[in-house]
Amino acid sequence: MLSNAQYEFIAEGCEDMELDSIWDYFSSPFGSQFLPHRLQSFEERRDGFLWVLNRLISEKRIILVDLTTHACLRCSAEAQLYLFRKAFPSNDAEMDGGLWFFSPACPGGASWQR
Repeated sequence: MLSNAQYEFIAEGCEDMELDSIWDYFSSPFGSQFLPHRLQSFEERRDGFLWVLNRLISEKRIILVDLTTHACLRCSAEAQLYLFRKAFPSNDAEMDGGLWFFSPACPGGASWQR
């Protein structure tokens, strides 16, 4: 997937930002000059994003919250990832340049922990 150094680069670079900032690292096949990766297809890039999200949740760097109420999602990390996987768009066009993360279809947003 990604190396630990790549993960840390994303985690540190996106701290206190919304989930679309994490997606930015996966929005293009093979990444960017700042973070190249081997993920080409939309599905590979989606899985890369979800891998980072899972790790951020597992390490308690973020808590996922409801975008409307800002209440913490009250389910296990596995269930939260399932919600994202189930709701995630199926292609780049549906991501709408990352705006999907601010739509009612997105299961939640990030609250960064210190």
